[in-house]
Amino acid sequence: MFAVLLLETAPVFAQFESNRNGVHSPLNQRTPPGVAGYWAGTLGKAGPGMLQPIRIILPTTGQVTVYGSPTSRPIVSPAPANVEVAVGYVYRMKISDMPEFPRVVLYPSVEVIDRLHPPAGKAAQFPIPITITAEEIQFVLNGRFITKVVYLEQPQLASPAESPLPTLTVPATSNTLLEADRRGRPMLIVRIGGRQPSGNRQTAFFGRGGPLRALPSGKAKKN
Repeated sequence: MFAVLLLETAPVFAQFESNRNGVHSPLNQRTPPGVAGYWAGTLGKAGPGMLQPIRIILPTTGQVTVYGSPTSRPIVSPAPANVEVAVGYVYRMKISDMPEFPRVVLYPSVEVIDRLHPPAGKAAQFPIPITITAEEIQFVLNGRFITKVVYLEQPQLASPAESPLPTLTVPATSNTLLEADRRGRPMLIVRIGGRQPSGNRQTAFFGRGGPLRALPSGKAKKN
C-alpha cells in the first residue's frame, strides 16, 4: 500500500530535523532536485533498462503531459495518465484543461528514487500513484509550494484503507524524506509550485529528463 507525506510550507530560514536517534540524514526536501535520484542510481536501485510505471491522477478530468529527454517527444494523455519512468531522473509534467480550474496550467516535477519489484511481466499492473488534489492545486494558486514524498508502507504500519491514498501532513521543520523512510520505502518526490517556463531558460526548467514510455491506461491497475 502506498501513502504520501505532505510537507507544510516553511520559511526559507526554518530549521528542520536532520537526524533521528543520532543518525545523520544527508538528504531532505531542500536537497536540489536530482540529487536523491542520482544517489538512488549509484546505489543500484536503477537496473539497466528497467522502467517504473507511474499513474498521475487529477481531481477529475484534465490533460497530463510528461516530458522525457530533450530529444524525445513528450507524452500527452488524458487523466489519469500512465507512463513508465526510470529511477535516478527528474521528470517535468504539465497538468491542464481541468474543469475545476479553467485556464490553469501547472508544471509539477517528479523525482524517481526507487522502484517496485513485481512478478516478471506484470510491472504495468503496479503503477506508483501520484494524486494531485483540488486542495493542493488551490494551495499552489495561493502562492505556496508543495513537496510530497510517495512511499511504500511497511506492512505493519500500513493503513487498512485502500482508497483514497493515505496522506499525512508533517510539520515544516521535519525532514520529509527521513519521515517517509521511517514509515516505509520512499519512491517518488513530487514538487508542485507556480513556476512557469519562460524565454531562454526553458532548457533549465524542463531539465534533462530521462527514459520515458507511454503505458496504455488499460494495462495499469487502478489504485
